[in-house]
Amino acid sequence: MTKQQLEGIFTFPNGIDRLYLPRQGAVENALFQLYEAAGLDVPKVYSFKSPLALQTAINHLMNPNRSAIFDRDFMREYPAYGNALTNGRISVRNRNNFFWDFVSKSVAAKSSELLLDHQETLKNMSKFKHISNSLQKEVENDVQKRLAIRGMKYYEVAQHPNFCDISWLLNNQKNIDGLSDIDRGLFLIYHDMIRNGIMHAWMLDGAVLWCPLPTTIELNDLKQFHREDGPSISWNDDYSLYFWKGVKVRKRIIEFPESITRLDALEESDPEIRKCIQERMGAKRFASLFSLIEVDRDCDLYGEEQFLWRTVHVDDLTSNHLYFAEVICPESKSRKFVEVPATTTNVWEAIALTFNKEAVSASKKVEA
Repeated sequence: MTKQQLEGIFTFPNGIDRLYLPRQGAVENALFQLYEAAGLDVPKVYSFKSPLALQTAINHLMNPNRSAIFDRDFMREYPAYGNALTNGRISVRNRNNFFWDFVSKSVAAKSSELLLDHQETLKNMSKFKHISNSLQKEVENDVQKRLAIRGMKYYEVAQHPNFCDISWLLNNQKNIDGLSDIDRGLFLIYHDMIRNGIMHAWMLDGAVLWCPLPTTIELNDLKQFHREDGPSISWNDDYSLYFWKGVKVRKRIIEFPESITRLDALEESDPEIRKCIQERMGAKRFASLFSLIEVDRDCDLYGEEQFLWRTVHVDDLTSNHLYFAEVICPESKSRKFVEVPATTTNVWEAIALTFNKEAVSASKKVEA
């Protein structure tokens, strides 16, 4: 499955701005039908723009004594929900488990029986699960941290409906002719709701709180969350996540790398994030944050000087000096500045390491 196909499953090319209301209506209609099929009264549906907004709404519902002043902007963003809270029109009796059981038995269990002899379909499902599970984990961890700063807690969302169901829904769709008319109808309603962008939901006795999928998801060729000039994952309310080659980083590393200081680099305790900082800045600018000592220099066959440098300070994470090679590419004649292992002792080792890395990288691109 290609990067574009994976992105297309979870994102909408026209963005949430243009199609948000039509999709919101489709999601609400599916919820109405499923609630009725489960023998429940039609719920009032409240839509929130991101997982963070949804969790904020749940916190205000579950903790009504919280100061409304603290989230005045939030209540202004969602006035209908704020009025419903103020007037006590939302019951906190939780129907998550009831609805989950209904979907599990009436939709998921019956349709999954059709997959028992479809090994290729099961193989394809694992590709969807990789991205959906990664997205779920990253969002949950990030939202938990943001809520904790504000004195709020993270509430587990319903397992159904949940965008992670997309893996079995998309693959079961081709086999639904084997279902009864009733079961096929329920499957199609549920499938329509997921495909119209529901991500997380909080199911209550007479109400549903939900949020849509991200507006965009950016992946690199290795299908890792990655973007060099902006958020890799974003919603319509400025809630965004930034990644560099699958590693979650601060917004400043991606959008304002020029603001990173020597202290920022030294105080970063996570070696993966430190590596991201260095790659984002480029080895030369990263090295310029530190005082360098010349370890070795020599001229190549064309009379071009090559250098091996190391930092004056010892890196806290590796307990070694950082080493950098400043060398001339024999083909392009361009000067390169790259980090090399701390075991490098002379400029010729540095040259061999530098251009061997490039050769390996090029071969991987050809294989891909």
